[in-house]
Amino acid sequence: MKFTEYLTSYYAITILLIVVITAVIVPYPTEDVPEWKIVVIDENFLPGGARPVVQKVENPYFGDSTSYSESTDKNGFVTFPSRYRWSGIARRLTASAATLLGWNTATTATITAESPSCSGIVTWTTGQDSQPERLVCP
Repeated sequence: MKFTEYLTSYYAITILLIVVITAVIVPYPTEDVPEWKIVVIDENFLPGGARPVVQKVENPYFGDSTSYSESTDKNGFVTFPSRYRWSGIARRLTASAATLLGWNTATTATITAESPSCSGIVTWTTGQDSQPERLVCP
């Protein structure tokens, strides 16, 4: 093997290793919870006006729990934007393996109204077809 062929193969292997390591380690975003528009209504199905509402997003595998606060508009509607998770391929592969082993890796999002008189709660988990559209608060 000539020296130039050796250098060419050495550079090719080095570049390949850099690409693979970068793909495995560097995080990229994936939608964890889609945009969620919900209306907060009372027991008579009327909007309750402006109310503080909290969305809590939990993922037991990644070990995180985050809360986001918004307020409903005058018609009782509130929209929580999409939530994204940043992680690399290595972390995603271990999460997939954990799922195959029966561990809970699903993201769960709950919405509650911040009011002592409201006991309503709605929940969405990864894999469900649709999100609840109403939260009833007396």
